[in-house]
Amino acid sequence: MSLESNNYLFFQPKILGSSVGEFDMEGFCEKLNEYLQTEFEYKRKHAYTSPVSSTLVAHTKMFDLYFRWLPISQSWKNNTLVIARIGFKNTRIGHGTRLVQFLCKQARKFGVEYIGIESANSNSVEFGRKLGFELVSERNWHLSVFALSENIESRLAESKV
Repeated sequence: MSLESNNYLFFQPKILGSSVGEFDMEGFCEKLNEYLQTEFEYKRKHAYTSPVSSTLVAHTKMFDLYFRWLPISQSWKNNTLVIARIGFKNTRIGHGTRLVQFLCKQARKFGVEYIGIESANSNSVEFGRKLGFELVSERNWHLSVFALSENIESRLAESKV
């Protein structure tokens, strides 16, 4: 399956300006690299930050990820980590849920209050609804890290029954 497949879970990015402020993007990037290396059994680090903006990108043949941190925004609640693009070669096997679970754990450590999904398409809307994300604007969804963590733990507990 190619990354361009119609089954591919994708959030398309749009350009927003922001400043990094207090958020340790490099530290977050290092934690993401550790997670991706473990999850996908890679030896190399594939995530990197932009030197001029508060964005983080990770791309291989198995995944395509793009995040943005927004300390202050008119479109989002303040202190939001935005998932601008998330895609996996193999879908519907838990990669997205495990990634969001990882993001929630790291968000607490790095002081992020909300996680958002930007420019959601039909697949990402379904994914976001499944995890309890709430519509913010036309195609943007968000939820507090606390509520998102609870929703994921509840779903995992239900799946074990």
